[in-house]
Amino acid sequence: MGLMELDNGSGFGPDMIDEVAESVGVNVAKMRADMKSVDVQKTVADSKSLARELGITGTPNFVIGTEFVPSADITQVEALIQTALADS
Repeated sequence: MGLMELDNGSGFGPDMIDEVAESVGVNVAKMRADMKSVDVQKTVADSKSLARELGITGTPNFVIGTEFVPSADITQVEALIQTALADS
């Protein structure tokens, strides 16, 4: 079972993921094949490892530049993105 395969009671399980993907024009068969690829599996494993190192235990969380936002505070996220863009 992959990361996108979890259904924690929210109703957003594999069937819903496929339905949403198809509704926005994603080739679901290709998406499913790509999800099983070594490159994607490595990227997910690397991201999970980094999250553990940073003490991130849930979602959503954002790291923007050097700032950590432990929530879905869109105002803070947007402000940090603008600051990061201005600094680059």
